[in-house]
Amino acid sequence: MKALDTQTPVLVLGGAENSLSVARSLGRQGIAAFVSASSDRAATSYSRFSVDFPGLTVSGSDIDHWRRLLLENPADELQGAVVMAMSDVAIAFIREHDRELRQRYLLERNDVEIRAGLLDKLETLRLAERAGLNAPKAFSICSGQDIRTILPDVNFPVLVKPIYSHLF
Repeated sequence: MKALDTQTPVLVLGGAENSLSVARSLGRQGIAAFVSASSDRAATSYSRFSVDFPGLTVSGSDIDHWRRLLLENPADELQGAVVMAMSDVAIAFIREHDRELRQRYLLERNDVEIRAGLLDKLETLRLAERAGLNAPKAFSICSGQDIRTILPDVNFPVLVKPIYSHLF
């Protein structure tokens, strides 16, 4: 069995409770976890397992902040870190800057277009179905009449979500 690499730090981009959970899990394994989240979600970076590092709390737009932090003025401490996306905005950022980020950081091996599928909620469901996973039903709603039409096929509880939630 291959030993767990605890020397390579992980940079967690975006998210809220999910990024806190990731930081805790990594920290318990002895892996340094840096969390970069918006100021309204900065509490997620205050876990005892999150490594405190100046400039991680997002000021302004997430994408502009991460561009400055990781590409324009990269910190030596973050070079070679694993970068994990915990929000749609982070997925979009990594997708847009994949080539540049791979020169300095470790990213998952997924094809860039897989990330596009993760941003599109309907495509995510299709990917899950193709992989043989159970997925919830999805309905396209454009009007009140659409709701009346699909209502007999809807099982409660119901989640209403835009296709591209990070743009909504």
